[in-house]
Amino acid sequence: MKIISKKIFLVYIIVFSCIFVFFIPKTTVVQGAETKGWVNDVLGGPLIPDACLGKARDCGVAEFFQVLNNVFRLMLGLLGSLSLLFFVYGGFVWLLSRGNTNMIEKGKDIIIGSVIGLSIVLGSWVIINFIIAVFTGNLSDFGHVKIFNKEWWKFPK
Repeated sequence: MKIISKKIFLVYIIVFSCIFVFFIPKTTVVQGAETKGWVNDVLGGPLIPDACLGKARDCGVAEFFQVLNNVFRLMLGLLGSLSLLFFVYGGFVWLLSRGNTNMIEKGKDIIIGSVIGLSIVLGSWVIINFIIAVFTGNLSDFGHVKIFNKEWWKFPK
């Protein structure tokens, strides 16, 4: 019975995932042009700059740093979803433990780990933002701390 319920649960997850991925497509129209995918929605542009694509492939150091910046921004964009996924997974492990103390501890550890990981990443961003705000004297507008008239977390184009 236990194996059958796991298989049924897995089938439900696969079916609902396929429904959301294939039958409910997300299209965004901005001034008559459709976006190319979810990466554009997260980054506001392509992951790899246009200069590095095509026949010319005119890539330099600036494009390399742009790709690194885009990868980090993509990871930060997915951070909340991954943290929520692990939080829910830890809750399921705890819920399905049926009183087994090892499984309860495993579920608690997963939940605590996801919260600590999210806190470390977001806390590091806040600390860096605060340090830059202190050194630039821009404590009045903490949400838009700038270096050289650009926000520090955006790569100049």
